[in-house]
Order: sequence, then structure tokens, then C-alpha cells
Amino acid sequence: MGWTTYSLSRGIGGSNPNLYNNDEMVRFFIFSGDKLFVIKELNSKEYLFITVDNHESDPKFLIEKFNDNQKLFSLIRKNSAYSKVYKRLTKLNKIL
Repeated sequence: MGWTTYSLSRGIGGSNPNLYNNDEMVRFFIFSGDKLFVIKELNSKEYLFITVDNHESDPKFLIEKFNDNQKLFSLIRKNSAYSKVYKRLTKLNKIL
């Protein structure tokens, strides 16, 4: 779906390169348009889906907790948090 595995040595980058810098709890991230989506692990059974409105000098955060794959996929789908290829495919599926 276009998500990138987070690495402490690489970080996230983008327009706010220090955002989540050296954060060991971040697992995956993706840039989609002017938004950044981050999956952060609190513990082995609890995660955060974080949406960062990244086009402003003062980013806005929306944080939602989830604990299973079904909730994660619903959050990804609700926010269209995937690559352009998957966005096209989901639009085609809605038409058909």
C-alpha cells in the first residue's frame, strides 16, 4: 500500500524532518498529498494511527487508537492513506 518501515538512522524526512526524529515507537509512515500518516506502537496490543496535517508551519495532529488489523485497515481506507496506485484502484473498485 506504499507504507515505509521507519528506521532510526533514516527518520521520516519531508517538510518537517525533525518530526518523530529518533522515536523508537514509530513503526510505519507514509506521505499522502500534504499529510503524513504514522503508525506508532504503544505496547504489543495497542497502537496509534497519527495523521499530521503537514502543509502548515504549525502541524496539526489527529490521533486515533487501535488494537487490531480490521481497525487499522478501516483507518487507512477512511483517510486514503496509501500510494497513488492504490488510490486509483480503490476509486475503480467503487465504480464497479
